Amino acid sequence: MAVLVSLRSLHRGKIEYDDASPNVPWALNGSPLHTTGDATYARCLTLAGAESLYQNSVASLNVDDGFVAANFATTSSAKQSIIGASHTTSATPSLLEIWIDAGKIRAKLQRNGVLIWQIASTSSAFADGTWRRLAISGGSDGPKMWTNGSETAISYESGTASDTEWFSNLFGVTFPVNRITVGAVRLSGVNVEPFIGKLRHVVISDDVPTSSVMLTDYLDNQQGYDIIPLPGQSNQIIRYGPIDSTLDATDIRIQQWGRFSPNANKIFLAADPLDHIGGTADTVGLGLSIAKEWIRRRLEPGRRVLLVPVAEGNTGFRNDDWNVSYTNNYSGMLTRTQLAMATSNNNRLVGVCWQLGENDAAGNTAQRNAFTAEFREMTAAFRAEFPGESFPVTLGTMPQEWVVTDAGYQIVQDQILAIEDTVPNTILIDLRDLPSEPTELIHYSAASARIAGTRHGAALSLYWEDPGNFTLLQRSTAILKDTSETLPAAIGDIEPSGLTEEQQAVLNQVLNIPRADEELEPGGAVRKVNQRNQFIDETIQKKVS
Repeated sequence: MAVLVSLRSLHRGKIEYDDASPNVPWALNGSPLHTTGDATYARCLTLAGAESLYQNSVASLNVDDGFVAANFATTSSAKQSIIGASHTTSATPSLLEIWIDAGKIRAKLQRNGVLIWQIASTSSAFADGTWRRLAISGGSDGPKMWTNGSETAISYESGTASDTEWFSNLFGVTFPVNRITVGAVRLSGVNVEPFIGKLRHVVISDDVPTSSVMLTDYLDNQQGYDIIPLPGQSNQIIRYGPIDSTLDATDIRIQQWGRFSPNANKIFLAADPLDHIGGTADTVGLGLSIAKEWIRRRLEPGRRVLLVPVAEGNTGFRNDDWNVSYTNNYSGMLTRTQLAMATSNNNRLVGVCWQLGENDAAGNTAQRNAFTAEFREMTAAFRAEFPGESFPVTLGTMPQEWVVTDAGYQIVQDQILAIEDTVPNTILIDLRDLPSEPTELIHYSAASARIAGTRHGAALSLYWEDPGNFTLLQRSTAILKDTSETLPAAIGDIEPSGLTEEQQAVLNQVLNIPRADEELEPGGAVRKVNQRNQFIDETIQKKVS
């Protein structure tokens, strides 16, 4: 198949191209693609509007003199070119538009401002919110519509099968009229005007029928991954080791989204150090321990874990590294997570595990005090990018041995400790009892990193016990559902029937778990986290006889 352009995703203008020679950039309208940070951009890209590339967008494909452009437009603004130069001087460009209304897929073709045809699927069963591979083509026998590789029955709302005009030119090559394919589009589950969705797997081919191109889409049958992004700074990456062949062993069920050649933007085996920015050889991060605990507690048969390492040392909000922007670390996290999610329709985002704060703690008073507001804005924006996903965000504390060296550091630490009360659906991971690396107090040791990762993974798992009603009491007591061999030794032998009343009382005393009729005072959740974490650690490290 001579594919001229194949783009795995289109999200906020960032694209991943996929061709036979990935090291040779394509030339789009004379302007080559070039790599910047985590994504590949087209220099001729034009983009505006906060909603240009995700929900509440009209999806269209422009065909004009000299270029082909996949376009989005918000319902209230002009179309924005995603691929190709924007011909702003052209008053009447050709336009192929796709949308959904009353459950039907509709498409229309305009050329030089004149409506050539408008078609609609005869079926009105498409407003169910699922991903479908859509293709709209024109040709000698008139326009056709394809859904998941199969031709879809259509009716004409304007025009007839004799209206076959649809030609363009890309790189000096005349496009056959039935060789333009628009990849998977998520159709809205409700009849909104005019379209809600994203384009994915855009394929432009010069010699393969539309139906054959669509059948090359492999997403529907791909194995599902539980995806966990790992953002933050150096205490996510960890600067120390050595790697232990047993404690840090790889697991085929744990994969990562690669950053560096030859695995850039590919899924491959996760091994320390993960593909964060600025990792160091023979060092241990949090990621593998997070994934292993998720597997131990929660992973469903037939699924795997896909880690998305996106941390970078010495980053924070005060330097605009993690603020909501599309040119910084936040942008990299968003893009890489979207690309990872796009590898299969069966993927799900199960949580985001943060280690952040040291950079902002080293700032001035205003910068320190802004931490909560910045974190809240950032997490809200990230959630909005994945409207079909409901996931927790975990945030670990900074090393306490470093925090006590400067009263200003405590300003940020206190905000982290209160994060459950200030940022919705966020879980505090209290690590204050864990030692720093003796030679560098700002960083956790390798041993501490393993425990920290386990706590993050345990928190994610406990959240999914009952995500709609996740409270401190449930975090502390859900672990009682574990088998006897993982309960702490202090409880004693456990009968198959479960804990006795006496054993339950001992456990409650150890944890200081509140009674069912006891109300926690404001901030009480924070003060009980240490007991919860101690209990979680014991369940991992001790066995009953």
